Amino acid sequence: MDEKKNITIALAQISVMDGDLEYNLKKHCTVIEATGKHHSNYVIFPELSLTGYELECSDQLAFSIEDERLMQIRNCCITNNINAVVGVPVRFGKDIMICSLIFFKDGTFELYTKHFLYPGEEQYFIPGNLDPKIIEKNEIFSFAICADTNNPTHRSNAYSTNTSVYITSALLSDNGYANDTKILQHTAKRYSMTVFMANFCGETGGYKAAGGSCAWNSSGELIGKMDSDMEGILLIECTDTREWSLDKIIAF
Repeated sequence: MDEKKNITIALAQISVMDGDLEYNLKKHCTVIEATGKHHSNYVIFPELSLTGYELECSDQLAFSIEDERLMQIRNCCITNNINAVVGVPVRFGKDIMICSLIFFKDGTFELYTKHFLYPGEEQYFIPGNLDPKIIEKNEIFSFAICADTNNPTHRSNAYSTNTSVYITSALLSDNGYANDTKILQHTAKRYSMTVFMANFCGETGGYKAAGGSCAWNSSGELIGKMDSDMEGILLIECTDTREWSLDKIIAF
């Protein structure tokens, strides 16, 4: 069988149980398996998706990069032939960073660290500078975590490295959703990048998440968007002509 020429990215809009790693790990594997059945190349989870936005418990919840529990997700990606971007607090010595762990279907991984912290996060985390670029069928992927996208330097740095796909893992609340998505839409249009944003639904860390996971094309036009309370996946496909379009929305 010929290799699939298209790229499909799935945004996983989920609710989590704060601090319940067993429950959240199981849910991630369930989503990865479901997304793999739709032949997606990547599934993107929200910020700190494995733990929930539990700042005060970050010291107890943080993972080491060799944590055996993470192998559950690694093995799930291998089994289902899919790459996954998962939100994890990672410990580096005495410091903890908010990270996106990028699990590849071949068993390897990359690590993106949140560069610009949201006010209050600095009590528990330090900013990082790991910024991998992933090349997938001539597209260049860059990554962001929530408040990163509000910083002009982060957006312009992505543009300067020829990013064509800007992938954001977020926790956007009802209060911040309109402004934050306006910035993301502007980023897409100004820098001619396709922009993806995966958000929670439900509550985490004392916030009511706004849902509304969505994507914009490089002209700033909305490609697809999920409802605020829906738990499920939004699949966006890129054809071999590099045009992105809505594939389908699947509710869990």
